[in-house]
Amino acid sequence: DVPVDTLGLTTPGVYAIGVEARGRRDDGPRRRLGLTKTFVPWLPEPVAPTRVTWLWPLVSEPRRGADGQFLGDELAGELAPGGRLSELLDAGTGQPVTWVVDPELLAAAADMADGYRVRTRSGVRTGSGEGAASGWLDRLRSATRAAQVVALPYADPDLVALVRAGRATDVAAARAAAAVAADVLGRPVATDVVWPEGGQADLATLEQLRESGARLA
Repeated sequence: DVPVDTLGLTTPGVYAIGVEARGRRDDGPRRRLGLTKTFVPWLPEPVAPTRVTWLWPLVSEPRRGADGQFLGDELAGELAPGGRLSELLDAGTGQPVTWVVDPELLAAAADMADGYRVRTRSGVRTGSGEGAASGWLDRLRSATRAAQVVALPYADPDLVALVRAGRATDVAAARAAAAVAADVLGRPVATDVVWPEGGQADLATLEQLRESGARLA
C-alpha cells in the first residue's frame, strides 16, 4: 500500500506505475528480481462523464426501380425471421442505442406490407415478403417508440460522389425525402445527420452539408 500523495502526481491523467523487487541471490550482487507494471488513473476532482451515442444502422440496398416496382425479392429474406435486418432489429431492441434508418428501406418495407409485385426475367409475380415486412415494421415501431431515431438521406447515397459530380440538388432532395421515415414510423425523427461513405468527406462536400444544416456522424 502506498499513499497517493507520495506518488508525485501533478496533473490529472493516467500514469504508468511499476513495482520492482530487488535483492540478492546467494552472494551475488543486488539486482532486479521482478517487475510488474500497471496504469493508475488519477482524477482528484470530479469529472463529467463523456456522452457516447451508439449508432445502430438499419440500411439495405435499394430494391425498387424508378417506377417503384421491385426488381427482386431479396429484401423479403432480410426482413424475415433469421434474416440480416431481422436479426439487427432484434439485437438493438431494448438497448440504449440511437437507431439510424434509411428512409428508402422503410418505404420499401411499407410497400411490401401492403402487397407488392416483383419484376423477374420471366415476367411479373406477386412478392413473397408481405407478412415478413409487416411484422418487421411492427417490431421496429415498438422498438423505436421511446428511442432516438435518425433518418439518413433517402437511399443513403454517396454524398461526396454527388457533390463532385455537380449534383448538389440531388443531395438536397435525398435529405428532404428523409421525412418519409417519420411517416412510416408514425413519430418524429431527426433528419439533420449524415454520414459520408467510408466516414470521409472532402471540403466541398462538408461545406455543402454545413450550408444545408446537416450534422456529420
